[in-house]
Amino acid sequence: AERVDPTAVAASAQAATAVRRVWERSRTTVLARVDAMEELVEALLEDRLDDELRRTGESEAHKLAGAAGTFGFPRASQLARTFELAVSPDAGLDASHAPELAELARSLRRELSTPPAPGPTAATDR
Repeated sequence: AERVDPTAVAASAQAATAVRRVWERSRTTVLARVDAMEELVEALLEDRLDDELRRTGESEAHKLAGAAGTFGFPRASQLARTFELAVSPDAGLDASHAPELAELARSLRRELSTPPAPGPTAATDR
């Protein structure tokens, strides 16, 4: 049987606790990124999406993909990346994409409302 190093286990638990603490401080900022993505969807539905709003939504999705992975939300990271690609300049974005984008944003909000996954951070999930 493999021996477990108690020092390594304690260090891992401390790291997980630290990540959770940083997540609690960062949660509002992360959720504001989802807000920006939802604003993009709303503008798309109302036929008032301009390039600046699209760029903002794309940028916020990109930042969210990285942050979600770092905080132990691999599924949220994947959803944000999908959103980012869907609103990229060459994606041919139009109102027909709004339902899918709205669902991605809803799924993101749902994923981020649960506590981060325990254990290693997403740096090992990539």
